[in-house]
Amino acid sequence: MVIGRLARVFGTAMGALVAVVVTVGTASAQFIPTPEASIPERQSVLQRARPDYDPLGIQAGSFLILPSMDLQEWWDSNVFAVPTRPSSDTVTAVVPQLSVASDWNNHALNLFVGDQSLFYNKHTTENTNNVTVAAQGRFDIQRDEYIEAGAGLQLSHEDRSSPDASVSGKYPTQFTVADGNIGFVRNIGIIGASITGDVQSYSYNNNVTNADVEIPEAYRDYIQYTVTPRVTYEIVPGYHAFIQTPLNERQYDRGVDPSGFNHSSHGYEGDVGTAINLGSALNGEVFIGYLRQDYEDSAFATAQGLSGGANLLWNVTDLTSVRVSITRVVEEEAAGVTNGTSGSYLETTGNLSVEHELLRNVLLTGGATYFVDQFTGVNRTDNNYNAYLGAKYLMNRVLSLGVNANYWHRDSNQPGVNYDREIIGVKLHLQL
Repeated sequence: MVIGRLARVFGTAMGALVAVVVTVGTASAQFIPTPEASIPERQSVLQRARPDYDPLGIQAGSFLILPSMDLQEWWDSNVFAVPTRPSSDTVTAVVPQLSVASDWNNHALNLFVGDQSLFYNKHTTENTNNVTVAAQGRFDIQRDEYIEAGAGLQLSHEDRSSPDASVSGKYPTQFTVADGNIGFVRNIGIIGASITGDVQSYSYNNNVTNADVEIPEAYRDYIQYTVTPRVTYEIVPGYHAFIQTPLNERQYDRGVDPSGFNHSSHGYEGDVGTAINLGSALNGEVFIGYLRQDYEDSAFATAQGLSGGANLLWNVTDLTSVRVSITRVVEEEAAGVTNGTSGSYLETTGNLSVEHELLRNVLLTGGATYFVDQFTGVNRTDNNYNAYLGAKYLMNRVLSLGVNANYWHRDSNQPGVNYDREIIGVKLHLQL
């Protein structure tokens, strides 16, 4: 949802990190891989272990502590993502992170703390500090049967390119996300099943104009409850058909927005698909279905339509990996974006990325992302494009250097929201 959109922009601002390295993610992100995801042949070029360059970490009993620090500098051609008279700036980022991972034969427990401080050279009102604290655990009942649970808290800011960002806001809008999740997975025999539950609480701080007039944002506070049951069936080895039906409830704390509209809603999605596992050649899943989100306020049109997705990894050779992903979700729309006439929009995203190992210590990435936002109940469609290139040089197991370039473009049928944006940067990564 909002976090997914921010993650794309956040990854862009930090360079081609979307494909190069896992950075500070959402509080709800599951950062403990399932047991099968750690099998080397099911990993991409960038995910594979590199014994000569991987950090040794600090051993503390049965836990491994992995501290790191990123020092980044980039040039942003259009800081405010505006259609005309763009303003550029250089940005310095300091990103310390600390991961603590268990080193057990069974079960798993990971902790993560990360901070991202951005310092703009000219536009100091854009300076932000983003923090993530998260924990995730897995309790193994037996092979292919486990319980997983986690919790997290994230302090973040809304990027200027977001469709929900306040145009007149003096500062990027600050918000927090608190998250808790739990799930049960059982994949024994030809029939498997899982059920996961997640609670996310979004809280927004009010903004101000350049004249220090308050801009209300707290009306956007809401809690989302999601339950996702899933059943799988092994057709033949390597192919698991599945059915999943995510259900959600979104309850807004304030009841109504400044225009008097109630954004609370409930929705569901029904998908059928297959998980593919052809060893190191191809693995992932594809699915298709239907989604619907109904709003309590009759002024808002129902968001509904075809759903579907894909997440495929193709290891073309031992040196090259290709990823393809497709998602479609219902996003919340803030009042004022369409004058309070649309409660949501359908966002469809497609991404193609390539990872290549030029040398053992030189990694190249590139790709393109296209996502379209279709607002319900109004005539507005935003087509967004992103292309990126990146390279990472592993000097030793402590230091690495990255360079990257990104280009963003929005083409909308609504005047005044189109923009072009280039971001070019370098990054020094230190790890123990």
